[in-house]
Amino acid sequence: MFAAAGDDGSTDCQLDNEEPIDLLAVDDPASQPYVVGVGGTSVDPSTQTEDVWNDSTLTLGAHTTGGGGVSAYWCMPSYQDNSDIPGVINTDSITDATPCGTTDPYLREVPDVSADADPNNGYVISFNGQWWYSGGTSAAAPLWAAADALIDSSPFCTDYGAGDAAFQAAGLYDIASAGSFYYGLAFNDITTGNNDDLASGYTSGLYPATTGYDMASGLGSPHFAYTGNYFPGLAAQMCFVAGTDLSTTSITGVSPNKGPSTISTPVTITGSGFLPIPGADHLAVGATTITASCTTTTSCTATLPATTPGKNDLVMSVEDITQSPVVAADQFTFVTAAASATTITSVTTSPVVG
Repeated sequence: MFAAAGDDGSTDCQLDNEEPIDLLAVDDPASQPYVVGVGGTSVDPSTQTEDVWNDSTLTLGAHTTGGGGVSAYWCMPSYQDNSDIPGVINTDSITDATPCGTTDPYLREVPDVSADADPNNGYVISFNGQWWYSGGTSAAAPLWAAADALIDSSPFCTDYGAGDAAFQAAGLYDIASAGSFYYGLAFNDITTGNNDDLASGYTSGLYPATTGYDMASGLGSPHFAYTGNYFPGLAAQMCFVAGTDLSTTSITGVSPNKGPSTISTPVTITGSGFLPIPGADHLAVGATTITASCTTTTSCTATLPATTPGKNDLVMSVEDITQSPVVAADQFTFVTAAASATTITSVTTSPVVG
């Protein structure tokens, strides 16, 4: 379940057409432990840069800045209490006297993730025969839900045996804790801006965007997928994390396993853990990497390029997530062309007498 983190910043008890309320607060149900709370960002179309959505100095009705902060009621779930993710436990984190079953008795922090919520560069919708601009975290949350539905029905989740992978909050934090490389492929880490709602009178800048998690943008906005299917965006990583198949990759045979070094050679590679999606499987041949074409999870074809003579290990990597170990069965030998046979005929002549 996805829920908007609110449009009144860190003072989200601020109500439309009411007197300013400068008390820190977060929205329910976005702050509930097993709901994915969605905050807001703003995208600059000219530079493709993204920061925390904050239009609180402008007159835009209820749409000012994405909500976020610390819950007064809900304990931090164990999946969020993760020291491998920079920023989750920070100087603004709050502990509760009652242990909550986590490493430390912290309170739940919001949002979990974000997406574009700025009405000035957000969503164009058709309503009642007219075109309108739409924004707010109430637009960002359905964006995540729609992407979730598409990913659940994608061939990535089918091949990984993920079922309905869903953007469960625990899975999102698992990906972010896998290290900066995979975190960076799955999320755009928002590092500029804050969610002070200046209209409420609050100006303390308590929740600025920082590297890693922060209570202005959560883990960041999504990189759902990449052209070519090899680099794993958030969609592929969610399917992999939730999957029951293709958790490892191996090569058990190469046919033929020998060929000339001076020309390219088509080969068939057998094994396991391949992904039958165009572009998802790369084959390393020495220092050269090529794309393999996999028709099933156990069989691929590739054309090895000409190279220097010698024996090479072929290594298959799938979506830059799994890689086959080096074994004897993955070897291919590039041989020099056989020397042309030359026949020399001895000619005997009669001596010249004179």
